[in-house]
Amino acid sequence: MRPILKQGDTIMIISPAWFRGEERTYPMESFLSDLGFEVETHPQCFEKWGQFAGTVEERVTAIHEAFMDETIQGIICAGGGYGCLQLLEYIDYDIVKQNPKVFMGYSDVTALLGAFYAKTGLIGYHGPMGCCMTDKENPETTLAMQNTLFNRKSEIDLKGTCIVKGNAKGVLLGGNMTVFDQLIGTEYMPQAEDVILFLEDTTDEKINELDKKLLHLKHSGFLKQVTGVILGEFDKLQDNKMPFGQNTKQLIERYLPNTPSVMNVKCGHEDTLLTFPYGAQVTLNVGAENKLILTQ
Repeated sequence: MRPILKQGDTIMIISPAWFRGEERTYPMESFLSDLGFEVETHPQCFEKWGQFAGTVEERVTAIHEAFMDETIQGIICAGGGYGCLQLLEYIDYDIVKQNPKVFMGYSDVTALLGAFYAKTGLIGYHGPMGCCMTDKENPETTLAMQNTLFNRKSEIDLKGTCIVKGNAKGVLLGGNMTVFDQLIGTEYMPQAEDVILFLEDTTDEKINELDKKLLHLKHSGFLKQVTGVILGEFDKLQDNKMPFGQNTKQLIERYLPNTPSVMNVKCGHEDTLLTFPYGAQVTLNVGAENKLILTQ
């Protein structure tokens, strides 16, 4: 069952990757309070170890304590950057499995979303964290977050650009393509019989990186499970000094021919961010209207 929230629930802010400190966490507290939540910030957020918000042990402890605290209904990450991959082998996944609750973040937090689903079946949320609640906050992001977090059954208007028309069903998996790629071949790689794959990344990535990631997914056998595709604003990916020679649409048509696919969806490092239920059963409709239907 997918965990959801209601107004009045208590959310804990943790920082599993880069140090964000007061500049990120205090505005987050105000933003979430204004939406009707009770908010607590784990003291780990104010620890600093190099570029990270505390040592590996401190960050893992914060995750454990947030899941074990029965007064907490949701956990939202202060930010990403890098660091979540460091934590995977030290997390007690039995704690997560025995205390399912809303867990949300994106970018580097893809590592935790993927590992939680792979090891426990937890349906998390690829959605707003600190930056979306401070310097990038906008009403569309907020309404999209509330729509997904508050309702088990709903529709997400993807907008975007159709690559291949059609309908598909499957488990929604993916996230930041650079981090997701690092899970391939490990025990933390999320799997499902039928997968709606969504990928996003920063727009300063190169088009050949998308080719590399799709090729790695193909070699691992993962693409055989993919029934539908959702991509971020990958038409903004940079070309190489020597032109790569293919665009995003052509890559998808080559690696996943005849697979319902949509691109230019605001599902990552854009001004607006849709909230996706990571690991949920969904239906993808691509055509005149591009929609994601949540069924659990």
